[in-house]
Amino acid sequence: MRRLAIGAGTGAVYILRWFWWRINAISEVVAMVVSFLVAVAFRTIDTSLAPWQELVFGVGITTASWIAATLLTKPADERTLEEFCRLINPGGPGWRAVYARLAAQGHCFDTQSVNIPRGILCMLLGCAAVYSFMFATGSWLYGDLTSALFLAAVAIGAAFGIVRLRFND
Repeated sequence: MRRLAIGAGTGAVYILRWFWWRINAISEVVAMVVSFLVAVAFRTIDTSLAPWQELVFGVGITTASWIAATLLTKPADERTLEEFCRLINPGGPGWRAVYARLAAQGHCFDTQSVNIPRGILCMLLGCAAVYSFMFATGSWLYGDLTSALFLAAVAIGAAFGIVRLRFND
């Protein structure tokens, strides 16, 4: 449980980046640094908290920190946001203002084709693929061939699911 504390609270900033234009690189760096420092503090200071409580506090402190950093720092410049929209076409409701500003400048984006539930499913499948592949590699290195083959099959299945969802509209 204590090892989880190092990254506690960082997942939300990485996921919410796709749904809110205001999150910037500083938000992500603050999340990483604060989660690490909080984990080190809990490891070195006797708080008499259970590990799960330290994890919950770590998530709360990290989340509050990156939200504060997001609101206190300058957003990414318009050109960066435009390029992000052009390459990624994020569809979260937090991007409406950016699309409206870009439309007012004469830029045209296909915001109707964004399917948020499908995107979330692809994200979950991507996580399953990456973690299954990592654990499959570890299982293979430790000689657990059965687990390695099973996890590799899960990774391949998840990757296949992403391809099917992404390219078969």
